[in-house]
Amino acid sequence: MDKFNGEEVLVIAREYIEEIINRFKFGLITSQNEILNNAINKHSFMLPREKAENDPAYKQIIPYAVIKFNDELFMLKRSKEQAEERLHNKLSLGIGGHINPVDYSDKKNNIIINGLLRELSEEVKIPHEFVTRFIGYINDDNTEVGRVHLGALFEIETQDKSIVIKENNMMVGSWETLGNLIKQVEYLETWSKIALDYYLKVEETI
Repeated sequence: MDKFNGEEVLVIAREYIEEIINRFKFGLITSQNEILNNAINKHSFMLPREKAENDPAYKQIIPYAVIKFNDELFMLKRSKEQAEERLHNKLSLGIGGHINPVDYSDKKNNIIINGLLRELSEEVKIPHEFVTRFIGYINDDNTEVGRVHLGALFEIETQDKSIVIKENNMMVGSWETLGNLIKQVEYLETWSKIALDYYLKVEETI
């Protein structure tokens, strides 16, 4: 039985980005954004998720957004009600998910943004306008799960803290300073640790 109910997700064959991801096996990639963007725009396509989850010949493209207000980041704690068992009781700085055919528009290069905004709208309500900024790609080839995913890290900068979680039985949220996040780093999911490391490095340069 197909536990993904025939879902199709956006992927890119590893061969098109292999040179880069072999150089950056773990962490945030910011120096190759244009090359990776062009490769994804040119070579990405939809694949049944059931196949994509089990075949490291493909990387699923996952938009992953960190919500920021001034010097605080929005942290989520996922409950056991969530469908993705690997994330139960994990702390996360990111909101995101798979890109599906519904996210296509007339301009293919908008598909990642479309997927990001759809995922945001499904999980949270941001009452005011916000600024979206692309940061880079998250890669983790050290784990079985990581080998079949490539994260597209975005920052969502809000005007205030009035974020509403739509499925509050699935997760709870809180605003945290970098100092508080460091204290909880062992409980963060891997991609959130990578995102947090980026913000810690930015703070060091200020």
